Amino acid sequence: MLDLTGPEPRWLSFADFGTASRRLGNALRGLGVTFGDRVVIGLPQGPAAGTAHLGVYRIGAIAVPISIVHGSDAIAHRVSDSQARVGIVDADLWARIADNPGIRKQCRWIIANSRDKVADTLRFDDVLAAASATLDPAPVVAETPAMIIYTS
Repeated sequence: MLDLTGPEPRWLSFADFGTASRRLGNALRGLGVTFGDRVVIGLPQGPAAGTAHLGVYRIGAIAVPISIVHGSDAIAHRVSDSQARVGIVDADLWARIADNPGIRKQCRWIIANSRDKVADTLRFDDVLAAASATLDPAPVVAETPAMIIYTS
């Protein structure tokens, strides 16, 4: 995959995604996410979105994708109703979440594609860098839920 989200274009291999998703899985476990817990993912298409989904699936958690075009009320409903423990969003979507203290406090938030640290959140790149790349995947079966999708 060609990553155009950073200052310079770079190529990412399947091995790169594997390493990053294992790191994220470990980081999510470190934040208390366990098998069957929900994790909100609100990211534009790109490496962070792929990494987030794979990291969630590796630990048997359930992805709750939210659209980057949703308004704050739609986001609040999905986060609250899903009972998500962690949210992984980009800086633009965070701006629509930050003003809602209830939603802000419900989850631990990881912000991707942000150059600056945002108060009370974790930076996606820092989370990956601090976590181990060794992860045993969760024992899932075909019937294990992987995603909750909300429709309008």
